[in-house]
Amino acid sequence: TAVDNDGEAAAEIIGRAEILGWDTALSNEFRTDKFTTDESTDPQVINTSLNLNRKIIPPVGDRANIAARFSHIETASGTTTDQQRLNYSHNFGRLNISNTFLNEQRTGLDDRMSDTLAMRYNYGKYLLRGGVTYDIKPDSEVDRYFSQINYRPTNKLNADLSIDHQPF
Repeated sequence: TAVDNDGEAAAEIIGRAEILGWDTALSNEFRTDKFTTDESTDPQVINTSLNLNRKIIPPVGDRANIAARFSHIETASGTTTDQQRLNYSHNFGRLNISNTFLNEQRTGLDDRMSDTLAMRYNYGKYLLRGGVTYDIKPDSEVDRYFSQINYRPTNKLNADLSIDHQPF
């Protein structure tokens, strides 16, 4: 529970449990219309989310993880955003491959659907990352390519080279 300088209030409740092998978290935050912790012109008044996470041992590779998130947000002006996210990641030794599917509905905007495929490889003091995000809806097209090389010769020195490209 919180109260800002103008007497506006907010409350949040979070519950966590393991249900049928899934680490589960449910959170719900309520705020009065004018409660704000930032300079937002349209503050969130309701923020509800359900997170599910499960580690699995796959038939091939070392380990894998499945995560899902469902969220609902309402703002003081009545705008709503509903989002569903599904992620699968799979480790093969030093290589990790992950895929994230995102579906989003927002008041007054076209529904959005996208998919991100990413790879990460650790080799000694190097970390290599790369991937692509593909929009499925409203337009089917590649939205973003990304890559990164990270070199950490010591705990106090780190170098990054990143390339990020959005085709349109």
